[in-house]
Amino acid sequence: MIKERKRMSQQLIESTKDFMDSYLNEMTRRVKKVRHLKEADVGQVVNVGIFWVEPKKYSPKNDTWEFVHTTVTPIEAADVIGDVIMTKADHWQVWEDLEKHGVVSGEYEDVPRGRVLINKEKQICLLGNFAFEDYTYKKVKPELKTILQEEFKLTDDTMYMHDNHYDIEGMEPTFNEEDEEDDFEFDFDDDDDEEDWEKNSYLNETEEDWEDYDDDED
Repeated sequence: MIKERKRMSQQLIESTKDFMDSYLNEMTRRVKKVRHLKEADVGQVVNVGIFWVEPKKYSPKNDTWEFVHTTVTPIEAADVIGDVIMTKADHWQVWEDLEKHGVVSGEYEDVPRGRVLINKEKQICLLGNFAFEDYTYKKVKPELKTILQEEFKLTDDTMYMHDNHYDIEGMEPTFNEEDEEDDFEFDFDDDDDEEDWEKNSYLNETEEDWEDYDDDED
C-alpha cells in the first residue's frame, strides 16, 4: 500500500511538472509575440476583441454610432493562433449569452459587427460594408472610427480592412462613378506591408492553427 501511494504521488508530481512546463512554454511564447508592441512604446494599452455597433436612433443620416456590445481583451490575456493575437470569443456564442439575459434580441449576424486582432506588429480591425464611406473600402466612417479607437485603444497605424463575412444586407456604402476597378483593393502603405500581410494573414493560417474555430459561425 505504501509503495502504491508513493508511485501515485510520483505520477502526480510528474504530471504537474509536465503541465507547468507546458504552461511556462506557452507563456514564454505569448510574451515573445507581444514584446514587439511593448518595445515600440505604444504609450497605451492595446486591446483585441469583438463588437457590435449600430447607428444612434434619430441621428441625422445615421452618421452617429454607438456600441451594442463589446468584448475587449488586453493583448496580455489574448490567445495566440499562429502569428495572430486575438480573442477566442465567438460572435454567436457571446450573442447567445446576451440573449439569455435579455440584453439583445434577434440574430447576431443582423447587427453590424466586427473583430479587432493583431498580426505581428499590425493592429487590424475587420469590418463589414456598413463601416465604409464608399465602395473603395478605404475610408471608415469618421464617427465609427472614433468610438472604435477609444474602445479598443487602436493605434494610429491600425489597418481597417473590409471583410465581407461581416457585411449587412441593405447597408452597402455609396457607389461613386469615378471609382475605378483597381481602387477596390486595399491600399497598403508600401510593398513590405502587403508582403507581410499576405505571408502572415490570419486567412492563411493552417488547419491545425484554426482547429478550434468554426469560420462559418463567427
